Amino acid sequence: MTAGRMLMDAREVPTDPDLPGLSAVLDPQMMQKVIARERRDPEVEITGCRIEYLRYKPETNCIVSYALDWRDRSSQETGTAHFYAKAFRPDDFAHASVKADLGRRLEVPRFPAVMSEAGLCTVLYFYPNDAGLDGLRLIAEPKKVQRILYERVPYLPQSEWRISDRRLQLTLVRYKPEKRAVLRIDTRATHRTSGERRPVSIYLRTYVDGRGEQVQAIMESLHRQLHGQDGVTTPPPRGYLPDRKTLLMDAVAGTPLTDCLSGDRRHPALQSAARALTRLHDVRGVDAPARSTESLLEEAESTGRFLARLVPDVRTTLDRALKRLHESTAGLAACARAGFVHGDFYHGQVLIDHRQTALLDFDRSYLGDVTADLGNFGAHMHLMERQGRITDGAGAFDDFMSAYQDAAGFRLDPAHVRFWQTHGLLQLAVRPFRTLESDWTETIRATAADCLRTIS
Repeated sequence: MTAGRMLMDAREVPTDPDLPGLSAVLDPQMMQKVIARERRDPEVEITGCRIEYLRYKPETNCIVSYALDWRDRSSQETGTAHFYAKAFRPDDFAHASVKADLGRRLEVPRFPAVMSEAGLCTVLYFYPNDAGLDGLRLIAEPKKVQRILYERVPYLPQSEWRISDRRLQLTLVRYKPEKRAVLRIDTRATHRTSGERRPVSIYLRTYVDGRGEQVQAIMESLHRQLHGQDGVTTPPPRGYLPDRKTLLMDAVAGTPLTDCLSGDRRHPALQSAARALTRLHDVRGVDAPARSTESLLEEAESTGRFLARLVPDVRTTLDRALKRLHESTAGLAACARAGFVHGDFYHGQVLIDHRQTALLDFDRSYLGDVTADLGNFGAHMHLMERQGRITDGAGAFDDFMSAYQDAAGFRLDPAHVRFWQTHGLLQLAVRPFRTLESDWTETIRATAADCLRTIS
């Protein structure tokens, strides 16, 4: 998980009279003091507290996910715990605190499972306790995880293989409280007759709602159509647990495209990723929701309103960019290419291997204009260059576009691509606020300007 930087300037904290605990949950030092007061073991010293992710709904609530570093003074053991704080409206807090007190809890070493702070109208949940993700309760029961693996991994039948529950390790990969979490399960299987040992790696994705069932169906269709086709694959799904709203899938091998964007590896890696994307866009018969350009623009407008609330002086720039987006839709119909859209395609969703290229994460997939994936990739390349993470992001995007068009066998309208790149930049503009980077307001201003420049 990528840790955000601490908020450096208290003047940048949003004000919201409906949420009396907002400034507290956005303050790592305050959260550290609250937890230090309630910790279960006095020998545990908190050495650091940092924001990893936040989700803010003005006048409604704010969820802030934290990583908490600790040290045991007696044993010198160190570690990191995860928790999230949720600030409520006073009327909503009364109900939430009662629900938190009455709900099922998993015991957490060293810290309380759940804490209600009445003075702040805030509830704190220590991972894996979560008010919306019941699937996280699985990780407290290794025997239950072992049984699920026997049931869901067909190449390790229980009659032939013994899956170790004692060696079972669960690693938190990504966590958005009360929304979704991704964990990696690693253990070892031993053949009952030959004694052969085989590592086992499975990913578990748990959701607040039932979307995992639809993602399971999408992944089954994609894997059936793509696996082995010109070296393209997707993770094989291993079943959906409806009672836990949880999806299981195999791990796939490969180096993240993110790590291949410099040096001699860049050009061949971008070519492989582009070819894989053309295959994805060509799949047929996938039962995914349809999304229109108009509905996606409505989301962009909602994002623009939120950004303008956070940084009021970007309103004019964003309004002009959104106006240009709307004006451009009239010419989109003639060049739009309908197909299966990944929905969140960027460098982090691709694994490069010498035998195959794997595409990951289909939570946001839909049927619509496939050029949206290209524009989103270009938006990410632009921001990576601005952040100093790569050099010549525009050149990398040009290479990717050239490889995509060669593989697809047609040319794309540059204005069409810029439309979707602007849309992608607008959605990414919220990201620095999600982790409260020290310069998040300036980054939002710069990205808003980039949106207008790209579409103009």
